[in-house]
Amino acid sequence: MPRVQKLSVSSRNLIWFAIVLVVGVVVGLVAGWKVGLIAAVIALAVSEIVERSARRKRLAATQP
Repeated sequence: MPRVQKLSVSSRNLIWFAIVLVVGVVVGLVAGWKVGLIAAVIALAVSEIVERSARRKRLAATQP
C-alpha cells in the first residue's frame, strides 16, 4: 500500500496566496480580466522575491 504524504502549507504561503488572489480579483473587476491576471502575476513575482530574501536571511541566521 503506498504511503500518503501529508500536505503541509505554511501560514506565510497561505497569506501570500490570499494576497495574490485578492489582487487579481479586485484589479480584474476594476480594470478587466487581462489586467487582473497581469496584476496577479506581478503580485506572485513580488511574493517570490520577498520569500527568497526572507529564506536567505533565515538560513544565514542559522549558519555559524
